[in-house]
Amino acid sequence: MHDTALAIGREFFRLYGAGPQTRILEVGAQNVNGALRDCAPPGASYVGVDLQAGDGVDVVLDHPGELPFADETFDLVVSSSCFEHDPMFWVTFVEMLRVARDGGYVYISAPSNGVYHAYPYDNWRFYPDASLALVAWARRQGVAATLVESFIARRKSDAWNDCVMVFCKTAAPAPAFPSTLIADVLPDSYNIRTCRSAEVGAFSEPTEDMTIVRSMGRRLDEAAERARRLEEELDENRARADALRSALDATQSERDESQRVLRKLEASTSWRLTMPVRAATRAVRAVGRAARRLASSSQVDRENGMPWLLPRPPGRLRSGAIARLLRGKRMTNVDHGEYVSKEQLSTPLPDPELIFLVNGHRDLHAFDISRRATAENIIALLSDANIDYTAFGSILDFGCGCGRVLAGWEGKLRRETQLFGCDINQTLIEFCQKNIRFAKTMTSSYYPPLPYDNDQFDFVYAASVYTHLTLPALLQWTGELARIVKQSGVVMLSYHGTYYAKTLAEISKIGSSLLAERGYYVHLHGEEKGTWKGSNNYATFLSSEFLLNIFRGFQLVKIYPGISDGPNPFASYQDIVIFRRL
Repeated sequence: MHDTALAIGREFFRLYGAGPQTRILEVGAQNVNGALRDCAPPGASYVGVDLQAGDGVDVVLDHPGELPFADETFDLVVSSSCFEHDPMFWVTFVEMLRVARDGGYVYISAPSNGVYHAYPYDNWRFYPDASLALVAWARRQGVAATLVESFIARRKSDAWNDCVMVFCKTAAPAPAFPSTLIADVLPDSYNIRTCRSAEVGAFSEPTEDMTIVRSMGRRLDEAAERARRLEEELDENRARADALRSALDATQSERDESQRVLRKLEASTSWRLTMPVRAATRAVRAVGRAARRLASSSQVDRENGMPWLLPRPPGRLRSGAIARLLRGKRMTNVDHGEYVSKEQLSTPLPDPELIFLVNGHRDLHAFDISRRATAENIIALLSDANIDYTAFGSILDFGCGCGRVLAGWEGKLRRETQLFGCDINQTLIEFCQKNIRFAKTMTSSYYPPLPYDNDQFDFVYAASVYTHLTLPALLQWTGELARIVKQSGVVMLSYHGTYYAKTLAEISKIGSSLLAERGYYVHLHGEEKGTWKGSNNYATFLSSEFLLNIFRGFQLVKIYPGISDGPNPFASYQDIVIFRRL
């Protein structure tokens, strides 16, 4: 007997008045992976009959369809996962009515779908309308019967959909019928018939099997379409790679020729004589460039009397914590043991080398005040998008590093809110596990999956993670986020968007062109062999259109362009996007 058959049988006994003195007869009582006897109330008088001896069988029948009991012997007569094997179930049904007392109930659960299973034969499948046919047959045989309810139950872990039918041995509906029916406590049941109405409730023409097959067919079509588009993109990338290789060969030839000319020039007398003049000229030009950069991009913090090389954020994102972060004095050379945290946080500061792995600097003070400021920045962004962060029951910091943002949540969340973090760097996670006790952190791989349940998280944020992923990793992690985020859950992430597109245009015209054309580009800061995928040297640039295309199944809530809304503690000048899962 499968899981739903047992669960629905238990509801029948609970709702239809079974008690310690109830007389119960089960037809087809042999225990095969469970029996209704297991669901009966303690102390009930229970008799099980079957055609063969076995566990749960009290009486072995001599002939199918003939019950060796007097009329009106039992209060409840039940049968589960049996009628599909009965060659003449209509005869058995009338016998069940005969031995039930007047006003007693007959309960039948039989499959409406499923695999062939012979005990010793597999003859029938049932729909709720079969209950009307059985009532008509019983009345033709002179036996009073009224349908109380019949319906199809949804499956759970197994593949079976049960057809459940309950009858009362009476000629007409009576006030004694239960006020709550089994169909009422199984709200996703369908094709429901009850004594309350002649209409079919929760009508569904396709079966659940058909619905699942159609859904899988649509998913396969969508997967095939995605595969086709990826194949087209792969072909385009191969063509671009061939063109880039040709351009590289031409550039190398030009470089070899230029080096040959330069060596010849350096060997000349005039080159050696003018060397001091050229060195002085380079020094003067370098000083001029540095002065122009400082004059055009820096602001002087009058309170601290120092230049800060980032413009102040717009008023919408400026808070006290953010202002403190932008005014903070650089303390790169301060000894780790001498520095005292200015924030009221229980998490100690990590070693400057760990900070460098995450942020690319070793500034203890800047890292310290960014912890609380970043959590407050996330709250401000969510509030601006009309999202109440206090409603979150589970939060994941995807790419948590050494816990910069995790530490900042201290005292900001409800006590029952669960906080998680994951990162691919084992050393960083070891620091988190030792020092951030209010968060559960673990080491992840460069590719999915994560060891979390489906629909586990209300909120997942990723600060500067999508900025360092290859295209395959990016696509796979987007699918993994769709798996672990709850329906209506929220995802916030940052990416190299509007602000960094300008930077890319300055350093790589080819990269800028490819980014505009396909919405995705990777730039390596250094030699490719020494640039590890996922590190700060592996810079991934994305367009908002590309992100919206891959985050299917999500609704866009808001985008904060870094070119207008940056910098901010969450991700500096990166664009920030907020999605809600559909």
